[in-house]
Amino acid sequence: MTRRPSRFRRWLKWSGLFSCVILSLCFVISMIWSVGVCWFERAVGVSDGMFVVGWRFNPDYTTHLSLHIKPKFNGISNVSACFDGARFWRAIGNTFHDGGQNGWASGTPLVPLIVLVFLPTAVLWYVDRRSPLGHCKHCGYDLTGNESGVCPECGTELVKR
Repeated sequence: MTRRPSRFRRWLKWSGLFSCVILSLCFVISMIWSVGVCWFERAVGVSDGMFVVGWRFNPDYTTHLSLHIKPKFNGISNVSACFDGARFWRAIGNTFHDGGQNGWASGTPLVPLIVLVFLPTAVLWYVDRRSPLGHCKHCGYDLTGNESGVCPECGTELVKR
C-alpha cells in the first residue's frame, strides 16, 4: 500500500500553488495597473512587474489607496481613495499630490519570485503524483492482463482489492 503524503507536505503543495497563482495575478495586474497602498509613511504596491516597498520621510499623515491605469499613450489616469486625517474617505481624481516628500523605494521583480515559488511546488506535485490504474505502484509498469500477482518488471507483489 502506498503511503499518503503528510499533512505538512500537502499544506506546502497547496500553499505553493496558491502563492504562484497570487504572484502571477499580481504580475499580470501590475503590467496593466499600478496598484499600491500608502499608510502614513509606508507604501507597498505592484507596478510594471515589480513588487515595490517605499518609505517617505516627513510625510503628510494620509492613507492613500491608488489604482493607476497606464494607457499606451503618455498619460496616467488615477482613481484613488484618500483618508487625510479627517473622519471620512473621499474619492480623488488626478489631483492627488504628496507634496514631493523625500524617501526611498525598493522594487523586486515578480518573475524571479514566481520561479522561486513555482519550482519547489512543481517538484512536490510531481513527486506525489499517482500512478495510473492498472500499473504497478512501485515502478509504473503496465500490468494489463497480468494474472501472476507479481510485477514482471520490479518483482513487487500486487495488492488485490
